[in-house]
Amino acid sequence: MSCPHINKVLESKSRDTVLKTYSTALKIVHYSNNNDNNDNNDNKKDDKLRRIRWKVLKCSHPNCHSSITYMCLQCSFVGCYNHIQSKNHSFQHAKSSNHIFAINSSNGILFCYKCDIPIYHQLLNYNSLSNNLKLINENSRLPSFKEYNSLKGFINLGATCFMSSILQSIIHNPFIRNYYLNGYHNHINCNIENCLSCSLNLIFQDFFTNPSIIPFGITNLIENSWKIKKSLAGYTEQDAHEFWQFLIHQIHKNSKHDLINKNIENNANNNNNTNTSSSSSTSISPSPSTTNLQHNHSNNCQCIIHKTFSGTLKSTLKCTVCGKFREIIDPMLDLSLEIQDLNNNNLTNLNDCLKKFTNIELLDELYYCNYCEKRTKVTKNLKLNKLPKILSIQLKRFKHFGISSKLDHHIDIPLILNINDYLSNNETIINYELFSIICHIGNVNTGHYLAYSF
Repeated sequence: MSCPHINKVLESKSRDTVLKTYSTALKIVHYSNNNDNNDNNDNKKDDKLRRIRWKVLKCSHPNCHSSITYMCLQCSFVGCYNHIQSKNHSFQHAKSSNHIFAINSSNGILFCYKCDIPIYHQLLNYNSLSNNLKLINENSRLPSFKEYNSLKGFINLGATCFMSSILQSIIHNPFIRNYYLNGYHNHINCNIENCLSCSLNLIFQDFFTNPSIIPFGITNLIENSWKIKKSLAGYTEQDAHEFWQFLIHQIHKNSKHDLINKNIENNANNNNNTNTSSSSSTSISPSPSTTNLQHNHSNNCQCIIHKTFSGTLKSTLKCTVCGKFREIIDPMLDLSLEIQDLNNNNLTNLNDCLKKFTNIELLDELYYCNYCEKRTKVTKNLKLNKLPKILSIQLKRFKHFGISSKLDHHIDIPLILNINDYLSNNETIINYELFSIICHIGNVNTGHYLAYSF
């Protein structure tokens, strides 16, 4: 996601200097990471480089030993990241020096502390790929069988594949993963009854710290899910998309408690910190006020779900008589796309499904036109307005017109999806990279869900 601050910098005379500095930082990140993954531990050169890397990328604070560090884009400072502001030395540096851009030393992603978001800008992405592809290829190795097959699976506890497939997608979601691994929700300190965020925290903890590849049993998550939503109880087959909606709603609710606790903790630490002036605390505000927390689908909600999946759709209704139109902005957390056209012909690729979704259509119902002062025929046109970081798409394979049935034809899904043709404002090139697919094998009454995540 881009931000106004980096846009302003890249439009200024400092653009080339910033891109060159960012390119140098990416070389450090990619080279050091590839050497860390090198199987040849006897190589003295690699050992020396590894020691230099840990020394250079260590937090500048003398008593800090955190492994998560950020490099300042505007100076040589390296600071750690911590969800507690008083211990977040990278944030403290940004606050005191107004150096608001920092680079994650693990993955090279640029972060803006004023917007409190990772930055995904076309120029930065191009710079990253074009300048470092050769370096990555030269220093990469073929993954082992264990790594190639991703993390691990889940034990099927009796018609629980609809849960397991969604969980695999959640685990491979970089924003959700970082949220839990960075300690934003801790099951030890949580007092929420039947908390699904605690269940997810246990799953992330096992997947990323336990070297065993034995499948994980989701008994804790199932128990909490059954207690929260009675219709999930039992061993009947259920819809994966409905479970996804249920799960993200619960994470949203639990995240609001995390935000409140984070603000209370930060306020307490700020009150105890006599070296921080009250006036400087307004320059950067990564933690939202609890008064901005709203219900589901609110643009103001700062929970991890809305930060990750929330976007908006622009609906344009145009009168066929006078040509006047009005626009309506609606929130969205995912897209549900038809896979047949108006003549019930099968659509064969995702772009065709998106074209149908955004095509102008003549509505059957009459709408009152304020200009014509009567009910008239109108056309409707949907476009993506505000884009989410992660675009979640459901293909509507199940039909329920009198008799329920399933549409089984193949749909091509591209690895890179360009959605400029479906935007209300397509001034910049927007590409999404595929990282997870959930498939259903079977018919409308029974079947099995599979997840492909990478």
